[in-house]
Amino acid sequence: MKESSKNVLLIGELSREFDSLHESLKLYYPTVKVELGTSDIESAITDGSFGLIVIFIEVFVKWKHFPIKKCEKDIIKKNIPVVLISDSEDLAAVKSYLSEIHIEAIERPVQISELVECFNKLMSKSNSNWPSAVHKRKIIVVENDKDTINVIAKSLGMIYDIYFVPSVGDAFVSYGRNGADMIMMNYSMPNTDGANSLKMFQVANATRDIPVVCIENEDSKYKIQECMELNPAACLIRPVTKDLLLEITSKHII
Repeated sequence: MKESSKNVLLIGELSREFDSLHESLKLYYPTVKVELGTSDIESAITDGSFGLIVIFIEVFVKWKHFPIKKCEKDIIKKNIPVVLISDSEDLAAVKSYLSEIHIEAIERPVQISELVECFNKLMSKSNSNWPSAVHKRKIIVVENDKDTINVIAKSLGMIYDIYFVPSVGDAFVSYGRNGADMIMMNYSMPNTDGANSLKMFQVANATRDIPVVCIENEDSKYKIQECMELNPAACLIRPVTKDLLLEITSKHII
């Protein structure tokens, strides 16, 4: 996978909702470039290298002279997927305005799980069409810790196709779409029972033969012991390191 596939261009106008979207994207994609308003969009798309463009539009009338219109040929040539986020009444108008570009439309209010699954699907399709793309083993990562996400992305992103998802349910959805050769999961995800989640992966027909690697905090002695008793492929203690990640993946992904 090209490194640029991990770069996201987020376009919009500053607001609380836009800021929340930006923070959510940074959690799952280490490199997110933000363009506020419309001033530098053309140069950002023409000169930059992105695997995904996200357009957040609150009021379409403000975007009648949206410069991305001038970049349609570049977007098509570079095969960059575009996700449009707006109110239902504006989606059709914007898609018509940008008629040459294939756009995935998501209605506000935004659900991060819907976004992540949409992004993973689009980026996977885009990468498969690049001449230099090669088949890579796939890892689904259920994680919400930003530091851990960054380490995994930077350590394994050039070797494996990584699909970050925010929940166990989304992991099964991602597996159905993309398959997987390994699952990594935060054993202490919020509002989630780590033991039950691990057992679900271990008994489900789709995932029971896939190695599951759990990640836990050093001070969670009870959970570490509980996790190890359930026999995952490995239980990693934060902070995880590049060397450890490479060792575990090379051992369990054949």
